[in-house]
Amino acid sequence: MALTRKSGSPSCEVTAFSAKAGSTGASRACLLRHGARIAGLALLLALPVSAADARAASPDSTDAGAARLALLPPLVGAQQGVRRHDHAGIALEGFDPVTYFMSGPPRPGDAVHEAVWNGHAWRFSNAANRAAFLSRPDIYAPRLGGNDALAMTEGRMVEAQARIAAIVDGRLYLFHTRAARDAFLDDPDAAARAERVWRKSREQMARL
Repeated sequence: MALTRKSGSPSCEVTAFSAKAGSTGASRACLLRHGARIAGLALLLALPVSAADARAASPDSTDAGAARLALLPPLVGAQQGVRRHDHAGIALEGFDPVTYFMSGPPRPGDAVHEAVWNGHAWRFSNAANRAAFLSRPDIYAPRLGGNDALAMTEGRMVEAQARIAAIVDGRLYLFHTRAARDAFLDDPDAAARAERVWRKSREQMARL
């Protein structure tokens, strides 16, 4: 059974999904939009994704298939880590990453509550969120280096927008367009595929 809540605000959207092992596409549950309280968050780069009941493909993409993954070259810019999403070195366009995992829409951070992690400045709406992030940045930072999760399934590095996001199995994914997010969420294997591409690229870069 699916429970969905939509907000009328077009400025920032977060869609949350919860997956159960062995579930089909019809059993995926859309928990809520504009943020969610999520249990069981995952590590940013190192941990593989379990049965990802996510959704993938891009507005102009098709399923590349597992065989294609082995042929993918290292992603351009993969060594850069989390993308800033602007030109001032501020990650997530200044949004507080911790608030993506809370009820309500993600909230802008404040320069007063700023911290540097992975080479970029992260802003938070309060001191408690800053402390939470610094204690577990691997949990709160976006997956795939903050790149568009849909494009990642094809081995493409595309900068995402912090305002277009989805929580899938307790993981934060960003997208360049709403269409990309919807396509990602419509493919039950998308998150796992994107994680494999990202992990393979990171491993290749580490060997250079």
